[in-house]
Amino acid sequence: MATGKSPNRRTKRLIWLAALIVLAAGLLITSWAISQTDPRQEALALACKFLGRSPEEVQVVRGVEQLDAKPPPDSVVAVGLGVDKERLAPVGGQWLSSEDLVTKGQKVQVGPTAGAGPSAAPEACWVIFNASGTALQSVLWLDRRRQAGTPCDAAAATAIAQDLGKRLLGDWPPGLKLQRCKLLPMGMFDVDWLELEGPEVATGLHLAVSVSAKNSLVESWVLVVPARRHTQDEVRVTRADAEARALESAATRGTTGGALCTQGALLVLSYGPPANDGPVWFIDVAAAGPEGTARPVATIIIDAVTGKDVPPGRRGQGGASSGAAPGPSAP
Repeated sequence: MATGKSPNRRTKRLIWLAALIVLAAGLLITSWAISQTDPRQEALALACKFLGRSPEEVQVVRGVEQLDAKPPPDSVVAVGLGVDKERLAPVGGQWLSSEDLVTKGQKVQVGPTAGAGPSAAPEACWVIFNASGTALQSVLWLDRRRQAGTPCDAAAATAIAQDLGKRLLGDWPPGLKLQRCKLLPMGMFDVDWLELEGPEVATGLHLAVSVSAKNSLVESWVLVVPARRHTQDEVRVTRADAEARALESAATRGTTGGALCTQGALLVLSYGPPANDGPVWFIDVAAAGPEGTARPVATIIIDAVTGKDVPPGRRGQGGASSGAAPGPSAP
């Protein structure tokens, strides 16, 4: 009797064991299938459920993979500096928050290239991200002035700066025009470009590069790309009205030394550190001197929509007729 029941029990146990194996395999397959599900199909299914429609009744017009996706900081710095990520190390051991990277920047150590030799030393630079955190807005190399290298003249410095700009922009906008290449007292060429839309009208795209006359190395650069392209249709304040307001503003600031006059005007369509605000007028104000001379005293920024004074976005802003490009300077 006992021998008759034993196979049945063993059979039942085998059946239960097989069922458990099948169930486990099913769960694994289901889990794998879920992991392989196209996120776009999941999003479409949720949309259909919300709309109360079947997938056949819904047409996808436009899809966005990840609205808030941003490249990691080391990738942004690597692209901005033109180096491999493996050569980068944030000073302090970790990358800062996105807000700090945009507003304050971060010190980064760049190691030598592979095979550079035991005597090659790492370089340090200070980087600041643009408003979206997806590209660098400025770079300041901290020790390049002391390095050895081949001296350069103004033409060579301009070519070096333009090569950098082509790498950063991908191509060279036809309206990006050289404003100046000036040798500063500290032995550095200041090379500035503005993208012009017409006579005395700038879009807000601005590239400023500092090249050492001693060793031909780029010491710093600033690239401001408009986050929003404003147009001349938005301008409500004429040049004449902006000049009149600038003279009034300069007079209230206690400017002395002669009658005030304007020396130049530049309309910048997209203004501000992120080049998202605008448009504004840059008005150069001077004080009349002896024998028809004039002494520059201030550059006044006037909102081209409201006519009100606009505080400079950052230190180092240039004027309209000085040849200096308006926009933030290197940190």
